[in-house]
Amino acid sequence: METPTQQSDSRALFDAIAKRSLVDIFVVDERGRFEFVSRSAAALGGYSVDEMLALDSCLPLFAEEDRGF
Repeated sequence: METPTQQSDSRALFDAIAKRSLVDIFVVDERGRFEFVSRSAAALGGYSVDEMLALDSCLPLFAEEDRGF
């Protein structure tokens, strides 16, 4: 188990890598809300990162057959 400092360091490293990535990356919590969205993932859907993070649910953005996550 990571200590709080290690968790913070891991999150900072993930954020640094993901924010600079050209690959679409998003993290969804157990309620279906976005916890993290890369700029390229937001742009793919025609949204800003802030707009996607403000959504109540990610489900409307996915085809019904792709919602089994």
